[in-house]
Amino acid sequence: MKGENTLNNFKDKTKLKFLIIPIVLIIFPLILSSCNNRKSKGIFINKWDNFYEDKNIHFYYDDGKTHNGQQLKSTYKLDELVASKKDELEKSSEIISWIQGKIKFSKNSISSNKDALSILEELKNGKTGSDKEYAEVFTQSVASLGIYSRIGEYKIKDSQHEKDDTSFKVCEIWSSKYKKWVMFDVVNNCYMAKGSTPLSAIEILKNDLNSLNIVGIKDKNKYIKEYNKYFYSYTINIDNNINDAIKSNSSITFIPPGNIPEIKTNKGYIPPTIFVTKEDLFSISPLEDYNNDYKDKKCTLILSKKNSNNNENLEFYIGAFKNSVMLDEYYISINGANFIKVKKYYRLNLKNEINTIRLSEDGKNIEREVMIQYKK
Repeated sequence: MKGENTLNNFKDKTKLKFLIIPIVLIIFPLILSSCNNRKSKGIFINKWDNFYEDKNIHFYYDDGKTHNGQQLKSTYKLDELVASKKDELEKSSEIISWIQGKIKFSKNSISSNKDALSILEELKNGKTGSDKEYAEVFTQSVASLGIYSRIGEYKIKDSQHEKDDTSFKVCEIWSSKYKKWVMFDVVNNCYMAKGSTPLSAIEILKNDLNSLNIVGIKDKNKYIKEYNKYFYSYTINIDNNINDAIKSNSSITFIPPGNIPEIKTNKGYIPPTIFVTKEDLFSISPLEDYNNDYKDKKCTLILSKKNSNNNENLEFYIGAFKNSVMLDEYYISINGANFIKVKKYYRLNLKNEINTIRLSEDGKNIEREVMIQYKK
């Protein structure tokens, strides 16, 4: 009897195994098909003859002398906090440690506040903040101490089809000692160096993380495993001062040469962005007085997604800039049609096909061409 039960159990398990295998063989192609179908939809750039190649961009920075900046410094006694630190790197690291003691980190936390005083008040008593809040409090805090800084964002490739997080925010400070920008991961309180020289965010992109010193991190391999995926592109704002009237709502994004820009992420559409494949703009000192030399060779397209609840009709504003200002007049051709004169902005409804946009300053010569494919 016992042997018979054992035999029956064996037969049942054998049947179960044969049952599972066909089910797996059926389900796996369905999952693969679903994944491929998802990745076949979205916004795709087929051509981008629109990379900015000059250096004539006017950046704006917070000098920390505004009322908000000085109030932040006095309220939290930031000058006393860093009094014993000898340079910008040491002071920045001390400020990050202070922020870590004030705000518990959670990647998915979102605050609508942008000024450091409001963020610190909102997130006190154990409430959590994300890399966004860490970066905003950091940049305004070090600015109040006379350190120039800016927020940057690293992003993975093909982010519109990812379900997980696709970017993380870091900060850069201007080092008077090294006369360059230095990147700080403000969540993990670390920076990267080649030998003894600290690196900027762009320099990090151009190096293998395994070859760098990650100063402030105990487990380098664990850090690289978690963060290496983000080091594909890098974005900074033109206007880095929230304590003054807005000068620009546009960003600069570096992507590796030979790659195509992406204007959609898994969180939505990117803000108006100027794409580059050279790092020159990212190394400009905030101490330099801007001088418009009017030497831009071409005008450049800028796209901005119109805010709308209608997910079927995608409408973009098209603008053109040259020599660090938006053009009042230029010419646009859509899908091979004749050029039309545009005043300030052109409104484009993306069609469910390839949309070709050509830009001309005189209505005759094509200066830029972009092809965007919309797949519903």
